[in-house]
Amino acid sequence: GEGMSAPEVLPPFVGAQGDPIDVRVGSLVQWTHPNCQTQGVILKVKPGGYAHIRWFDHEGHGEYPLNHTLLKLVSK
Repeated sequence: GEGMSAPEVLPPFVGAQGDPIDVRVGSLVQWTHPNCQTQGVILKVKPGGYAHIRWFDHEGHGEYPLNHTLLKLVSK
């Protein structure tokens, strides 16, 4: 394939540990993977510590655990 697809670069459930970040709908978040520094916006906050995130600079979007070690809050 050409480059990495979103699921390869943004694994939703790998490395989920630590304290959940405090987000609401519209919060901006940063994905801090060395091969994929990207920002996204929270579209939905779900029960159980998950949020639906839409990434800005590629097609990826989906549900991610808010305690993921690669997920950082940019602005609430």
